Amino acid sequence: MKNEQVYESLKKYAAMLAADGYIECGYIAAKADNGLYITTPDANFADLAEEQVAFVTDKSVEELEGNFRAAAVLLICALKSKQEDGAAAIVDSKSILEFSSKKITLPPILEDMAQINGVSVRAAKQNTAAEVVNALSGARNACFLPDAGAVVTGRTLAEVYTCALVLDKASNGWLLAEPKGGAQHLNAFEAWLEHMVYKLKYSKKNQTSQKAAEEGKEVDTAEKPSAIDTDELKAVAQEIKDAGVKLLEENLVQGTWGNIAVRLDDKEMMATPSALDYVMLKPEQMAIVNMESMEWRGSNKPTSEKGVHAEILKMHPESNVTVHTHPFYGSILAAMRKPLEVPEKYRAVLGDVVPVSKFAPSGTPWLVKNVAAAISTGVILIFIAIPLLLLTMFVTREGIRISRHIMESGLISGSYQDIILMIKNIPIFGSFVHELDLITELPILDAIVKNGAQLVTRFLRTISSQIFESILKILFLMLIVAITSFFLVRDGEKMINYISELLPLKSDERRGFIKRTAVMLRAVVCGIIMTAGVQGILGGAGWWFVGLPHPVFFGFCMFMTAMIPFVGTPAIWLPGSFALLLANDIKNCVILLLWGLLVVSSIDNVIKPMFISEGSKIHMLLVFIGLFGGLYAWGFIGVFVGPLLLSLAMFLLDIYHDIVKGSDWDSILEGDKK
Repeated sequence: MKNEQVYESLKKYAAMLAADGYIECGYIAAKADNGLYITTPDANFADLAEEQVAFVTDKSVEELEGNFRAAAVLLICALKSKQEDGAAAIVDSKSILEFSSKKITLPPILEDMAQINGVSVRAAKQNTAAEVVNALSGARNACFLPDAGAVVTGRTLAEVYTCALVLDKASNGWLLAEPKGGAQHLNAFEAWLEHMVYKLKYSKKNQTSQKAAEEGKEVDTAEKPSAIDTDELKAVAQEIKDAGVKLLEENLVQGTWGNIAVRLDDKEMMATPSALDYVMLKPEQMAIVNMESMEWRGSNKPTSEKGVHAEILKMHPESNVTVHTHPFYGSILAAMRKPLEVPEKYRAVLGDVVPVSKFAPSGTPWLVKNVAAAISTGVILIFIAIPLLLLTMFVTREGIRISRHIMESGLISGSYQDIILMIKNIPIFGSFVHELDLITELPILDAIVKNGAQLVTRFLRTISSQIFESILKILFLMLIVAITSFFLVRDGEKMINYISELLPLKSDERRGFIKRTAVMLRAVVCGIIMTAGVQGILGGAGWWFVGLPHPVFFGFCMFMTAMIPFVGTPAIWLPGSFALLLANDIKNCVILLLWGLLVVSSIDNVIKPMFISEGSKIHMLLVFIGLFGGLYAWGFIGVFVGPLLLSLAMFLLDIYHDIVKGSDWDSILEGDKK
């Protein structure tokens, strides 16, 4: 045997796979020494002998014969396609063989399946290296061989064993659930997230140590100082370790999954560390966690599900231990989304029913926050920046077009009699202008039209040029808004906690203060959006009524511009009115102008305070004063600051009112007299 350490590892995991029934006629292989150590066809997996392990390379594999050669080629190609992986196996448990005969894809019905097996387990079309490599492509570490079991790969032999275990569990679960309505599964995105987080976060440290141990290298154990520094804590830590090993032996947890927490006192608990299995775990690696702040101390970071353990312990002060496991039948019921009806004899311990919670990615607060932040950033870019940019380009183009139309109409050169005649035909107003010309004997209307046309043309040229030149500036500002929003969503909770600690109030009053702030800001934002929505609907309706094209599109444009400070809906309906004027449609021009001025642009003064008042549960008069007082004092930002300040002032007055109401003023006054 060329490499004794690899042989010992192969022997260990071959025995484990055989004992659990995951392999009978398959093969196990590990990369080392620029080749592959693989078990031979006559291998006794329960007690693997040295001569039952062969060393093959890309060249020497051609010397093998029959199924052994086919299996070796298949595993070599599989590991070449998975360059990060160092081990592989062909497994053939009863459940895996039965599922492989169906020649279908196994969806990720279990969270641990998604983590280690990948987004799904596909069936190779044929038992050839090319088909296996294709089936393993993407975020996958396993594939079925038609009527012949499955190929599993991993970074270490330990991960290969876990991959086989979970695949057998998922296959068996799918087969059991199928006649009872079938198991539900994670969607592709959820499964991909689970797999990536497992590969890049949860298992990275454990697999590094496992790989070093399997190759006979020294394991780097440099860690922070341990928090397990008293005999009492050491005893608790050892009990947790022993319980974890027993869970592993009973197949209630697999690999690095599952975690345990023990209450130490009213404030702290001891929890298992993240990404270490119970066999390799040392008692001194346990972490001590504050159940309120989630701050921890110790040599290793605690389980990512520490928050779940803390909440359960706080909700159940009579309990001192929480255990998260992955039992086979419990996992199947969870995959079927069906609660467990507890038999009578167990109800004293488990209750009448064991419910099923909704799915959520396990222990990934950082990931969730970043995904939420990225989505928020994307929303800003998609629903604000891009429409604003398109609107800017539209206004620029229309301004240039109108300017060119005025130039071509002859207004500037002097042939503007058609416009004058059109104005003089306006009822009442036209007669008044005609009488004014007769009295003054001056072409007043001629001068107004000509000078007005020149002014409008110059204005449109200037504003169009300025808007076009400002596109880059707008994009830059939107980029700043997007980046700021990303970090506010991701780290906003830390900022709020920091500010909360500075407030000279009691803890419950601080929470109320922050809650009132959040409620008011949410109400203001929702009020602005809902008001803009109403303005967009009314504006689009007016646009449609006067016969202008694309009312839905321009209604949406009014919705967007209604939320832009100092722009508003006039940016849309004013050009529309002007277009009607140029088209000699005076009646509809006046209708749209009055509708926009008296209804669309004015209604926000009424409904915005109503929406904000309803959302914040604060009297409408206070909201009205806050909105317009803030707008007068600080400009657009005052729309947010004004109502917020008044709301917080009322909150502080409520606190003061409670203090005054609860004070014994008679005794205080008597004390002053003395």
